Amino acid sequence: MIIYISGPISNSKGCETYFEGAEKYLRERGDNPINPYNIPKPKKSNDNWYYYMREAVKLLATADQIYMLDGWEDSRGARIEHRLAGELNIPIVYAKDSYYYAQ
Repeated sequence: MIIYISGPISNSKGCETYFEGAEKYLRERGDNPINPYNIPKPKKSNDNWYYYMREAVKLLATADQIYMLDGWEDSRGARIEHRLAGELNIPIVYAKDSYYYAQ
């Protein structure tokens, strides 16, 4: 199953470790995780947030499920991804409700 990982990235200390932990857990479970933290950097440095969100939405659209990390409610981008997943009928799973839960 292709699972898109969603959570706070901008201005979030330690988020790389949190995303990597979720990716490792999902991969060990036999899933194919999409980690938006690995989106390549843009060629231009202007409007980075918009660039990343456009790329993230493309990836989310290919997913069978979205995996919401703790703190997603405080992230503008994760809230957009959550809302879009609901609109696209992509099942939503919350990390706090699953076996893997990192703080």
